[in-house]
Amino acid sequence: MSKNHSTGLLYEINHILDRHKDKGWEVSRSGRLNMNGRNYAQDIISAIDYVRSLLNDANHLTKNSAIQLIESHQDDYERIYIDPEGFGCGTMNEIIADIKVLK
Repeated sequence: MSKNHSTGLLYEINHILDRHKDKGWEVSRSGRLNMNGRNYAQDIISAIDYVRSLLNDANHLTKNSAIQLIESHQDDYERIYIDPEGFGCGTMNEIIADIKVLK
């Protein structure tokens, strides 16, 4: 895969991440996921930032390698971040689904 194609894919994936992050911030500001003194929307935002850092560090990114990279690091995410309700991991799964439909 050429560097230009990989860069184009990363651009498209970053666009997906931006959309999810915008939704995460909207939910965070609304307080809809504030429970027991915790704002669970922050889990959504931290998952997006985690995925973005994984993908930005990847070489020769393809659709399949991006999906595999995210899937292979979900356990690491859960070890690093407190995500008791699974909003962060759920967001990672939504990102994977969005990447799968890219052309």
